[in-house]
Amino acid sequence: MTPLTDVELTSLIRLLSDDDATILAMVTAKLLESGDRIVPVLQEARTRASEPVRARIDGILARLSGDVDPMFVLHEWHELADGEADIDLERGVAALARFGDPKVDWELYHQRLDRMADEVAIRLAGVSEPFDIVQTLSEYLFQEQDFQGEPMDKPDGSYMNRVLDRRRGIPITLSAVCLLIAQRLDLPIYGVGLPAHFIVKYQTAATEILFDPFSGGTILTRDACADFLTRIGYRFTETFLDPVPNRYVLARMLNNLIMLYSNLGEHRKIETLLEYRRLVTGEE
Repeated sequence: MTPLTDVELTSLIRLLSDDDATILAMVTAKLLESGDRIVPVLQEARTRASEPVRARIDGILARLSGDVDPMFVLHEWHELADGEADIDLERGVAALARFGDPKVDWELYHQRLDRMADEVAIRLAGVSEPFDIVQTLSEYLFQEQDFQGEPMDKPDGSYMNRVLDRRRGIPITLSAVCLLIAQRLDLPIYGVGLPAHFIVKYQTAATEILFDPFSGGTILTRDACADFLTRIGYRFTETFLDPVPNRYVLARMLNNLIMLYSNLGEHRKIETLLEYRRLVTGEE
């Protein structure tokens, strides 16, 4: 294979801003064929790239080497968590997916979520009542697509790429699937971080609908949530049902993995995850 010239390489990197799936697939294949010699060029291009292009470059860099430079990965988390604004949830779960599998190409999962959102949008055509919107989303995810809950005893349920592949997840990752699709459709759906559980809610000034992705989208009342928390030893307060920011969602995902890897004795992974959590929460 003839090595790419500098001009050809620059042109291919520029084409990563194209949203056409065929073009992106062709460009990605060409860049991957060039091997790890282009890693420095891609890393330099990444510093100047827009957010979507940066994510695509990250996917290519990860696939070029299964042993991604730890400092590069840490830099990604610094970028993600920098500043006082909330974190982009999809960038967060993508970074976490790359921790679990450095070769994961998140762009493929981004496109899958786009397609899922498009399919939900078709089903929502003409639907305006909040309960009907929630029911339509739940039927699509938990009946048509067969997303289901599973015990929180293996790391797979905490990595969004594996959740999307297997259609199995824990409460917070199944809730995150709802949130990522709702985000694409501008639906007012938010995460709710109950102690020992995670749900979502549809909320406007006039309407609140709590529902549980882990239980197939079951609609919950405030009283039902209060009863659940009382049974597991918590004194219920209304603030438990407040929407939580993406930083909280991602920190809780990290906590879940820290607990799992503690049980497995994976101390190096725990140290890395603790550093990621420190960046996300801002805690010293």
